[in-house]
Amino acid sequence: MGFHMVDLFSGLEVIAAHGKIATNLFMGFIFVAVVYFILGGRSFCSWACPYGLLSEWGEILHKKLVHAGLIKKRKKITTSWKFFIALCFLASSYFSGYLVYQYINLVGITSRILIYGLLETGIIVLFMLIIEVFFYQRVWCRSVCPSGATFGLLGKVSLIRIQADITKCDKCGACTPECHVPEALKVVFAKDAQPTVFITSTDCTMCGKCMDVCDRQVFSYSHRLKKLV
Repeated sequence: MGFHMVDLFSGLEVIAAHGKIATNLFMGFIFVAVVYFILGGRSFCSWACPYGLLSEWGEILHKKLVHAGLIKKRKKITTSWKFFIALCFLASSYFSGYLVYQYINLVGITSRILIYGLLETGIIVLFMLIIEVFFYQRVWCRSVCPSGATFGLLGKVSLIRIQADITKCDKCGACTPECHVPEALKVVFAKDAQPTVFITSTDCTMCGKCMDVCDRQVFSYSHRLKKLV
């Protein structure tokens, strides 16, 4: 239809680098924003991102190695770094005129490997997977990826979210170790939590693992339009 599909941060990076907004880029940017406004912000990370799949496989490998006693559990880096990193990449693109982030964008690199078979660029992906398996839990998705950070901002206002029925929750904590970013579940364990809450954290990737492990059916996909009825 004449417009470019682009993830939100890449669109912002192009605008910062070139100092103008191309019509076809803007149309694609708005289309993607509307889609993930409906589907839930960082749902891209769990359901569409090719590196997200590799990172989940890395998570499974890590757990197997820990269970076998071959390695120790990893550390976690704060999720708040991702916004600072996103601003740094935008600033570097603005001052240099280059799409700086795209040189290390694991989402783009993984996509190009799948499409074109450019295995030599896979060294960057492999390096990050090694770090995630042995040293820091899902560090790219949690703390680095500016694309995920940008999609996450939509999670604050997006229509479809994960809803928690606090009246069913016995605070067992079974969901926490399974969650990609456990910080997103703080609202569930808050002392002043309402009977039902939506998980609107910018960290929530809508993966649904909390639903898989909760035997009390606390979590479900829902939408916020019902509040308007």
